[in-house]
Amino acid sequence: MNHSLCLTLTALAIFGVPAQGQATASESPASATVSVGVRRTSLRDRSAWMVGGDALISFGHSFSLGGGGWVLAKPLGISGAEGGSDLELTISYAGVQSEYRLARVGAGGLALRVLVGAGSAKVSLPIVGTELAADNFGVVEPEVGGVLSVGDFVQLRAQLGYRIVYGVEDLPHIDPEHLRGATLTLSLLLGPF
Repeated sequence: MNHSLCLTLTALAIFGVPAQGQATASESPASATVSVGVRRTSLRDRSAWMVGGDALISFGHSFSLGGGGWVLAKPLGISGAEGGSDLELTISYAGVQSEYRLARVGAGGLALRVLVGAGSAKVSLPIVGTELAADNFGVVEPEVGGVLSVGDFVQLRAQLGYRIVYGVEDLPHIDPEHLRGATLTLSLLLGPF
């Protein structure tokens, strides 16, 4: 009986029949992507431009984790108090960026993304640049996006999302809802590396 078991195992090894539970190398090792982009967003019921990007490490084909951030490209003018001078608002934020790819469609795909982090908002006088007030805030930004591959290591990504801001208390003429708003983003991705 022992002899037939040895012959069977030897035959399986020689002819390469895979055994169940055999450990195999990972088909999708970790890789990295870097992106830069422009974003159209609403702040204080007005449109504004932001610039930013992210760096992500992909674990398999579906999940990526890293960091990302955005900054207002140009200060946003806001009206001062009655009879007062106009003010300028600047904001920036960054945090942990995660992405889950729902589906691959040809050379592209669909993904859900979320950024969870913190930011800073400042109100200053426009001519002299004197800072009048500053406040930190928390931010959560869910997005849905599509990716289109345009080369071996180049992709275009379009995203639609909403920025949720909380914790703004010390800025004149600014409430948390003034910093919340929809986002439309176009990014250039490089990778995977």
